[in-house]
Amino acid sequence: MIPQIYADGISNITFVNGMVRIDLASTPPVPAQGGAAPTAEVHHRIIVTPRAFLQSMGMMQDLLNKLVEAGVVRRTDQSDTTSLVGEPPVN
Repeated sequence: MIPQIYADGISNITFVNGMVRIDLASTPPVPAQGGAAPTAEVHHRIIVTPRAFLQSMGMMQDLLNKLVEAGVVRRTDQSDTTSLVGEPPVN
C-alpha cells in the first residue's frame, strides 16, 4: 500500500527555479490561542516539473467533468466557476 496524505486544501502554488511547488495545508483540530479561529498550516509540498503540472491539470479537468456528469458538482453561469452541490461557488 502506498502512503496517503490528507489535506484540507492547497494553500499556495508557485513557480520557483523551474519547478512548480504545490503546498498542501490542513487546519489543526484544536482552536487557536485566544479563541481565534485556527488557520491552515502547510504540512507537505509537492514539487513537479512544468510538464507534470500541465499533465495533472488535464487529469483534474477530466475528473471535474466526470464529477459534473455525476451531479457531485455543478457549473455556474460563470465559465470559470464550479461548486459542490449545496455549497457556494468557488473560483
